[in-house]
Amino acid sequence: MKYKLILIFYLLSVTVFSQSLKQYVRTGNKAFKAGNYIEAKKMYKRAIQMNNNILEVQYKYAESCRLLNEYKEAEKYYRKVSSSNITTYPLSLFWLAEVLKNQGQYQKAQYTFKSYIDKHSSETDYYALKANHEIYSCEKANLMMFDIKPINIIKLDTVINSSFSELSSFEINDSLLYFSSYRPKNDSLMKDFKADVYLSKMLDSVWSTSELIDTVINKKLENISNFSFSKDLKTVYFSKCIIDNDISKSCKIYKAEFDGKLWSNISELPSEINLQGFVNTQPYLATTAEGSYLMFSSNRSGGIGKKDIWFSKILQDGSYDKPQNIGKKINTYGDEISPYYSTKDSMLYFSSEWYENLGGYDIFKVKGDFYYWNKPENLGYPINTTYNELYYEQNTIQSKAYFTSNRKSEGKSESEHCCNDIYYYKLPTIKKDTVIPEIEIKEIVLKDIKELIPITLYFHNDEPNPKTKDTITQFNYTLLFENYIKMIDEYKKEFSTNLKSDAKSEAEYEIDEFFSNYVETGYNKLESFAQRLEILLSKGENVVITLKGYTSPLNTADYNNRLAKRRIYSLKNYFMEYNNGVFEKYLNNNSEKANYLKFELQAIGEELANKNISDDLNDKRNSVYSPNAAMERKIQIIAISVP
Repeated sequence: MKYKLILIFYLLSVTVFSQSLKQYVRTGNKAFKAGNYIEAKKMYKRAIQMNNNILEVQYKYAESCRLLNEYKEAEKYYRKVSSSNITTYPLSLFWLAEVLKNQGQYQKAQYTFKSYIDKHSSETDYYALKANHEIYSCEKANLMMFDIKPINIIKLDTVINSSFSELSSFEINDSLLYFSSYRPKNDSLMKDFKADVYLSKMLDSVWSTSELIDTVINKKLENISNFSFSKDLKTVYFSKCIIDNDISKSCKIYKAEFDGKLWSNISELPSEINLQGFVNTQPYLATTAEGSYLMFSSNRSGGIGKKDIWFSKILQDGSYDKPQNIGKKINTYGDEISPYYSTKDSMLYFSSEWYENLGGYDIFKVKGDFYYWNKPENLGYPINTTYNELYYEQNTIQSKAYFTSNRKSEGKSESEHCCNDIYYYKLPTIKKDTVIPEIEIKEIVLKDIKELIPITLYFHNDEPNPKTKDTITQFNYTLLFENYIKMIDEYKKEFSTNLKSDAKSEAEYEIDEFFSNYVETGYNKLESFAQRLEILLSKGENVVITLKGYTSPLNTADYNNRLAKRRIYSLKNYFMEYNNGVFEKYLNNNSEKANYLKFELQAIGEELANKNISDDLNDKRNSVYSPNAAMERKIQIIAISVP
């Protein structure tokens, strides 16, 4: 009887576990279909924590992370799926390449796009065309990052930029800022997100706390965003998306009257603009000498790619001419969105995932008059980055240009690329006999570098040159990193030894988290650091880099001190060999006239290690293969100075 009760209890537990797992997946699927990727990600994550071996859930989790712009987490799970079952999930390799590019890992992305093409050489769909294009685009992106524009990008403060996602913005006369933001209805519950329009006023040179504008616009079950005012500020066009289970077909364009305070007389635009069954969004009203044109983005049939830019001339009686595709000189096989037209210089600005770009959506400009267009031009870095730049718009007096981006910025953690913030930069005022002062490019680069610091680099136990007392090594940190990454399965096996079921899955998950969030992130930051360091030195700056060494508590203090020095030497080798030795002349500089690159070393050794880490060589699970022990085997770049 006793054994029967145990069996019944076991079967009930398995049933409850299975139902709970399926419920998380069902809820995640429902949220994903409705476009609520935050909730979908949460549900899929819980399912993965219960069972880390279901590829379908891993793939859907990666998709949610990608659509939230959480590229590092998406990379980890696309890599898992693509290495496990590329046949069932062929796009996992394509999206892996895409999120690598989103992180500025251009060479890895290029290689992965090529791997995708090798497996789909006979195909001619969007993904094959995009992958072929990206092989070339990744090559150009590396060069574009060195062509830095002398522009100071400023992030609006937290009275406007929330911890969620800001969308389009519109500033009136340097004094009123309307913007849309995608936030939860209840901050404490963190659910039921929707987009609404907010207003902030400039008071004593400071933006006031943003306020939700009247509920005539901000309805309970509607996402409101992407608004555009007429030149006389009496009419406003905006997007309205009904919150339902199929957001792809529920976005339409509306217009309203504006009296300086309130929006009223809201009306849906006619069916030739809001073509049934398609996305119609991001309206912009352009007024030229030839008349007014309503521009918008749509994925309607008859286009060139996915979302294209369309326009409709507004006739004298206020009706809308038949929408026209803006043409192949601008629209591509990919997405072209968020148009803005400057009448002052006949320049169209828009965001695109195509052309030569740095990653994600970049902002482009092209001169033209709706019927003839020149070649689009990338606005360049630092306006564009490896992340997404959208919703370019100049204020009414054309003194500033606003846009949104999910880029890394000061005070923003590595995991916060999910959400857009609003940025701006000042537009030049050109006067006769006046020279416009330019911000030094070195200041922009130095700011970028300091945001990367501290950079932590990790090592396998006793690497490099194990069981020696050398203080130097022939190894470059890149090789040590690549060999370390290949050991992830060994770490999983050793750290999960003698564990079963959930405990085993949790241990393997901890190893995945360590390698992804620490080892790979550190190396990627090092690559970005080196790229910007090259620019800084090429501008004639002297640079001093401060390093700090650590070790795990295994072996003697003297041995650990020597080991830490070997690890630091491997980093020096990295810089010596980087980009065919581009830093060598700065490291070996013996001339007082030429600029230099130097390293300063802080304390190293076991005394800096966590005393709670096992130092028992017979307990390799905890002293070598545990994430806690692995976290101690590191060196850091902790500071950079420009004397």
